[in-house]
Amino acid sequence: MEFCEEVWQALSTQNIKKLPPTQEIVAECVNGFHRRGFPQCLGAIDGCHIEIKPNTTDATDYYNYKGWYSVVLLALVDYRYRFLYINIGAPGRCNHSHIYNPSLLKKVLTED
Repeated sequence: MEFCEEVWQALSTQNIKKLPPTQEIVAECVNGFHRRGFPQCLGAIDGCHIEIKPNTTDATDYYNYKGWYSVVLLALVDYRYRFLYINIGAPGRCNHSHIYNPSLLKKVLTED
């Protein structure tokens, strides 16, 4: 929670874009990646594990394949490393596809 609070304090004054992105934002991102040698790319997506100390009742859900307890941060960034989407809090045992498949990001990318 301390990490989340710090991120919120640091970013709360920034102009955070909402989903779905506008056509202008999509075009800017695709063109930016194209200039860097990645044609037809909207963003780069990856996840990372943030170590936690879970309640004993929830511990098995948060035990990850690396051998420790965590929550997963899954993020999509644009060609300038600006966040386009952030999902944080999934239990550490979840892989990225288990987080992405039910996400708003997937819904927006497949429906819009």
